[in-house]
Amino acid sequence: MVDKPDNNEPNRRERALSPKERQVLQLIREGHDTRKIAELLGNKITTVGVHRGNICAKLGASNVIDAVRSAIAKNLIPGEVEMPYRDEQVALFKTLSPREREILVAFVSGKTASEIAANRNISIKTVETHTARIKSKLGVQRRLAAVMKAINLGFTSLEKFSE
Repeated sequence: MVDKPDNNEPNRRERALSPKERQVLQLIREGHDTRKIAELLGNKITTVGVHRGNICAKLGASNVIDAVRSAIAKNLIPGEVEMPYRDEQVALFKTLSPREREILVAFVSGKTASEIAANRNISIKTVETHTARIKSKLGVQRRLAAVMKAINLGFTSLEKFSE
């Protein structure tokens, strides 16, 4: 008789994350982009890119946001991240317009710009404009950083903005 794997137990591929991949995954979780991760680890940007690809493949994720979600759910990385200046960060999120909040929450849930545009009957260019405003208001350069910041602060649904 073959033992069935415990659903809470990471599978063989997940356990195969190298220490460096776990480190890269944690830095992604903290909202750092590839360039910053390379700088922090003393690696080339291409090396970090390879690690990101390996992480997604090993976790069966289509993108790094899904990889982070999966890793947190499976306790491969901590769910909580220390947020310096938390109150100031929360205040920045409160400056987003209702449409910007909708779009950010859609990105947090893993939607692409094309899917967001189609679901809201707006153009991709409009989604890109809102995304640029979101990044500007939150003081980040990449969409991933905005998404990770939202997740770290708990802004994963529109209801969270009214709390």
